[in-house]
Amino acid sequence: QPTNQPTNQPTNQPTNQANQPTDQLTHDTFSLGMLATFFSADDVLAVIPNASTVAIAGCALLAVFLLSLWAPKRPAPAHTKGPKHQVFLGSTLEVARHSDQLADWVLRGTKKYGNWKRAWGFSTIRAGSMPNGVIVLSTPAEVQHVLKDKFDCYIKGDAFREFSGELVGRGIISTDGKEWKLHRRAAAPMFSRHLLRAGTAVALEQAKVLYGCLDKAVAAAPGSGDDVVDLQDRFLRYTVDVFCEIAFGCQTHAQTSHSAFAKSFDDALAHGTVRMTDPTWKLKRFFGLGAEGVFAKNCAYCRDTVRKFVREEAAQHVHSNDDDDDDDDDDDDDADGPVTKTTGGLIGRFTNAFVKQQQGGEAPSEEDIVNFVIVFLVAGRDTTAVTTAWAMLELARHPELQQVILDEVAEALPEG
Repeated sequence: QPTNQPTNQPTNQPTNQANQPTDQLTHDTFSLGMLATFFSADDVLAVIPNASTVAIAGCALLAVFLLSLWAPKRPAPAHTKGPKHQVFLGSTLEVARHSDQLADWVLRGTKKYGNWKRAWGFSTIRAGSMPNGVIVLSTPAEVQHVLKDKFDCYIKGDAFREFSGELVGRGIISTDGKEWKLHRRAAAPMFSRHLLRAGTAVALEQAKVLYGCLDKAVAAAPGSGDDVVDLQDRFLRYTVDVFCEIAFGCQTHAQTSHSAFAKSFDDALAHGTVRMTDPTWKLKRFFGLGAEGVFAKNCAYCRDTVRKFVREEAAQHVHSNDDDDDDDDDDDDDADGPVTKTTGGLIGRFTNAFVKQQQGGEAPSEEDIVNFVIVFLVAGRDTTAVTTAWAMLELARHPELQQVILDEVAEALPEG
């Protein structure tokens, strides 16, 4: 949502407060007293048929009042096209009808309203996670405009922080301005070649575990064709093991056993998607109703677990930051030699980078580190798992490409 609203509004607007009664309360009380003089209680009750009518009328007025508060201020921006805008509701019902296939609906809308050449948008009621509606970007130029050219004009805002903060806190995903820049610069050293090589070693070891799990599942299948292996679930388990080992230097064993952390993390992320299409989630959250109550417990469990890992690593002083500044990373990265699988320097490296960006200021708080680790898991885990699952689907649809990949692997890697 743009933040560069015009600021040249006059600040010295004339007011007519001087023309109003100096004692408004006394004036209103006197007026009520005059009404009581001319109308008795029986006269008032005579115009009210019964209590049920009053209740119905009151509920109707309350409903109209709430709708007027929640109604979209306007349809989608004039320079964009989009679904039909309804009074009070905007395109809320259209979005709700496609909530179970939102990505496909957005894709169809991009073709229908944007023709793959321009942005399109829709408005929703001013409640829930999309109070100002949505604009869908369709071209690289539009994406560059938002994420680069005019990045400071487009903020996440309080609504997004309220929507996502319960799980991710105030990290790079949910912050703006100077706070975002601080987290961005502190996160940059996480992508050094040394850590990428170390992370690759972890991924290869966990891939062997994944291969064993898949091999076992295939061997146990009776061959009737009715048994299905959920690859995306397997990939999600794989990536949580990989990224937890990279972050903490320990294993969660999500691939080979039930992991309460992986289950809670999955459920919390899944419910975050549900929140996007539920305008009443704040009310449910306040009373702890249904999935919102479970979501709160999952978020608390995930954050408590990460906090425990952070404290354990701090207590053991496992800060493998290579004893080098960021400027020396390239020299270390180019050095030959084995890459250790245990990488527990991620948290220490983030801490050092955070302090450096504050020019020797305070170290990050425990909550800052917890936020960073959860954002790291959210950003890396689901994207990797879902992309891999999608790649497997496309390879299944195009078996001729499978041999191309196998040939390349055989050429690039030694036997065994």
